[in-house]
Amino acid sequence: MNRKIWKRRFRQLPFRRKLFLTYMLVSMIPAIAACVIFGFNTYKQTKEQYYDFAETLNQQTLQSINTLLDEVDRVALMHVIDSEIADILNKPYVQTGMEYVSDLRKVESAIDHAVRLNPKISGVTFVGRNDQIYSNAGSERNSFERIQKWAPLAMLQDEGKFITSVYEDDFNQNPTQLLSVVYVLGDWQSSLTPIGYANIDISYDSLQTILGVRNWKRPGVHTLVLDDQGLIYQSRKEGDWQPSELEQLQQQVMETADVQEGRLSFEKEEGSEVLVYVERHQETGWHIVQYVPRSVYVSSFQQSLKSFLVVLLLTWGGVLLLATIFSMQITKPIQRIRLAMRKAEEGRLEPIEDLRPGNPEFQQLMNSYNKMIEQLNESIEKEYRAVLQQKKAELKMLQLEINPHFLYNALNNISSLGEIHDIPQIQTLSDSLSQMFRYNLRSGDRVTVREELQHVQHYLLVQQVRFIHLQVSVELDESIAEMPMRKFLIQPIVENALSHGLEPLGGKGKIEVRAKRDEHTICFTIRDNGAGMSAARQEQLRQWFREGHPSDHLGLANIYLRLQHDYGEAASLSIRSLPQVGTVVQMRIPIQEVIT
Repeated sequence: MNRKIWKRRFRQLPFRRKLFLTYMLVSMIPAIAACVIFGFNTYKQTKEQYYDFAETLNQQTLQSINTLLDEVDRVALMHVIDSEIADILNKPYVQTGMEYVSDLRKVESAIDHAVRLNPKISGVTFVGRNDQIYSNAGSERNSFERIQKWAPLAMLQDEGKFITSVYEDDFNQNPTQLLSVVYVLGDWQSSLTPIGYANIDISYDSLQTILGVRNWKRPGVHTLVLDDQGLIYQSRKEGDWQPSELEQLQQQVMETADVQEGRLSFEKEEGSEVLVYVERHQETGWHIVQYVPRSVYVSSFQQSLKSFLVVLLLTWGGVLLLATIFSMQITKPIQRIRLAMRKAEEGRLEPIEDLRPGNPEFQQLMNSYNKMIEQLNESIEKEYRAVLQQKKAELKMLQLEINPHFLYNALNNISSLGEIHDIPQIQTLSDSLSQMFRYNLRSGDRVTVREELQHVQHYLLVQQVRFIHLQVSVELDESIAEMPMRKFLIQPIVENALSHGLEPLGGKGKIEVRAKRDEHTICFTIRDNGAGMSAARQEQLRQWFREGHPSDHLGLANIYLRLQHDYGEAASLSIRSLPQVGTVVQMRIPIQEVIT
């Protein structure tokens, strides 16, 4: 029931409000869809961005570790560069006295120089083939014991190198955490037979500096370094991880042999999700872990979503404002058209005034309406002019009917005088004039094609008396001779050709009149070789035809008006002319019943 009520209320609303509500609904649906899609994509992209950044941090961290180990390698292999050190380490006997002191100074000098160049290295110890110890690490005996402990493990490695876990050096008064790298040194000049061992100590503080230097680039991304023994490094000291959680993470990292792109999703004991990206350092066996708490990337996502919502609301407000303006641009022209049509129903054919630039479709609609009104007014005016011209022609014909018997008798007397005095021109002139008066005074306005052309012949015979050099040719297709047509359509055109075409040339020239059938029309062609007309004059005549230009004589414009009045669009009148060449006027009327 409520649905029907709302439907009825919506239908009763004005068109402008309906349009505005439609705009709101249409704009709201994509806005909500855009918000949902953007939220989903942004959440996904935010996680992806943090994963990508964690991967970048891992790559940089691995590169830093490799750089550190390369520096350590260069120190451990100084015997390869310095042959004197190689000879000292390769001595098979135990030196005594000044020889030992000299060898010790030589090796310790090289060690001190290497340590100064590599401040991350805290201690270097070499053990020669004869078990002599050369060290700057403090207690030589302690260093020797560490080498004895780890040397067998280094010999098991393909590269002859073993990297220890982080341990606490208990031999010093101030215990420190160290990372040691033990090398098996070979005699590279002869064979791979060991000539001694090297132990390079790296302070844990230097390692922390390397691992933590990049964590400031994006807050919320933290680093863990794990090995088989447990946690080596943690970027945050606040205790993000409980020991049990680290143990569980380490177990998951170790057991996951096939991790897609190194990505893991780890859930902590309190239920919070942590994004984890893991990569293994091949040389040390360490697992470099970058992790992002869920609260970090959710906060970043919320900030992006808030910014999007602000932009979306502003955009939606702008859309509604534009919708209001646009609805007004639609409804106002409709109201104006509606008002104009109401006036037209009342008989007031008035165009829409003040056409302001706006919507092109409505502008075109109003222009079409104005053009229709203009054409209707022109049509009414044309009809009025045609009727007026018809009345004038009828009035002239009535004027010619004054005392017809007197005119007939006078013309018969003139013809008799011409015959008595043997002057054939007078007889021909009077007979032709008599026939013309009889044709003019004939009742009705419908004649045959033959009668109309006979009237033209009589007219031309009269003109030949005046213009003795005038040549005349009249041809009639007998198949149309008895077909009906309106009276006085051809003679005014012939008169126009004579007065405007040949008379300026002294009447010298030729006029041809032909009537023939052309499918469903009768085609009349009136041709002269007189003065012709300019293009501007022809265009003026065509404009008269289009506009119904009034005229006081039965000229071409009046003939065109009569054709339109009598036959409508079925009739046509065309003119082709060239100056000093001549003019061709062609008239077509539809074929009607034969007059019997």
